[in-house]
This record gives sequence, C-alpha cells and structure tokens, in this order.
Amino acid sequence: DAVIAATKALKAAMMKHLFTHGPVSMEEAEKVVLKDTEIGPVPEGWEIKQVGDYCTSSAFGPRFSNSLYDPNGNIALLRTTDLDVDGNISYSTMPKALLEIDDFKKHFLLPKDLVISRSGTCGIAAVFSNYEIPVLPGAFLIRFRLSNEINPEFLKYYINSEFGHARISQLADGAIQKNISGKKILNFKIPAPSTIIQNEIISNITTIDQKLAAEQSHRQALDTLFTTLL
Repeated sequence: DAVIAATKALKAAMMKHLFTHGPVSMEEAEKVVLKDTEIGPVPEGWEIKQVGDYCTSSAFGPRFSNSLYDPNGNIALLRTTDLDVDGNISYSTMPKALLEIDDFKKHFLLPKDLVISRSGTCGIAAVFSNYEIPVLPGAFLIRFRLSNEINPEFLKYYINSEFGHARISQLADGAIQKNISGKKILNFKIPAPSTIIQNEIISNITTIDQKLAAEQSHRQALDTLFTTLL
C-alpha cells in the first residue's frame, strides 16, 4: 500500500513537471523559459489551442431500450462506470446488448477514439483501444475523433491530471446532476507542444503507469494468497 501510494504521488508530481516544463530533467527545468498563459505556465515554444482544433468529429453515445441488454449480445457498451479516475478502461465489465449492427454502426468506437464522461463524475478522459466485438460509447460519454496532430493519450493524461481535471470540472453545469456539454469540451484550452514532445511525455507517464499496475497486481496477488492461507 505504501509503495502504491508513493507511486501515485510520483505520477502526480511528474505530470505537473512534464506539463509545465516539458520532458526535461529536474536540473534542466531551471533553464526552460516559461510563459504565462490562461491555463498556467508552459514552455515558451508551446502553443495553447482548443480541443476542437484537433477534433474531426464528435458525438454523444446512442440510447436504446434496457430490454435489449443480453449477456450473449453482439455489441458491448462502454459506460462511465467502466472507467477509473485515471482513464483506464475495464473492458471485462462492459455489458452486452443484442442490437442491429446497421442501426448503430456509425456510433461504433474506433481505436484511438477519445471518450470523456459528461455526467456524474464529469471530465474523465479515456482512449479506446480495441475489443473482440463492436463497442458503443454509453449515453453519458462523448466520443471525440482526433486528427494526427495530437496524440489522444497526451490529451487523456492532461485532462486527467490534477490541474487539467480541476479545469474541465469547472465546465460542468447543474445543481444536483452535473453535466458538461460537448461544445464546452471542444472549446477547452490545452497545451499544444509538437508531436515529438507529446510522445516523450506519454512515454514518461506510461513508465510510471506500468510500475503502478505491477504493484497493484502484486497487492491483489498477496490478498488472494492471504485469503487462501486463512
């Protein structure tokens, strides 16, 4: 538990460093020239753009009758409850439905699609990879298809960072049930370094994520062993 907590703290600190100074060492960070922007300080060479500048299309998840859910269905549904706060997708928990393929084909998720929760726990971003059957985004998710000028993983990491999530959460409206509109997300301002720097930042954070996943798997194995011994 202590190692997992320390790794999470390391990830949070590293994300703040990477999105402020770029993929440089702590020593080199002092030499990076920063500029003040509406989203905070960033390296001088970075631009500030909107999500919409990179979005080729976006859409809400479709709705259908609850009676169409079926454990042996031909289509899976990605819900907000299948995402954790870091944007990891639990593919094994997605429910299935028996639907007409042609009626929902235009809504299917494609690899590298970015999805963002728009209701409940608003503003969690995840990147779809692949699944054995077609997958639909749930009604409380918005799907964004992006251009090659931005890596969806970079956008996911920024939105899910402590400061990114604080900013995107402020876009939510509603006294009881918070909701974020697709238009507000498209207007959401983000740092925009080159794709080379984006990929370097992703590589740094992914290394920590792999360490975190290994430690969490280790803890789960120890829990199972402990229960078995009892």
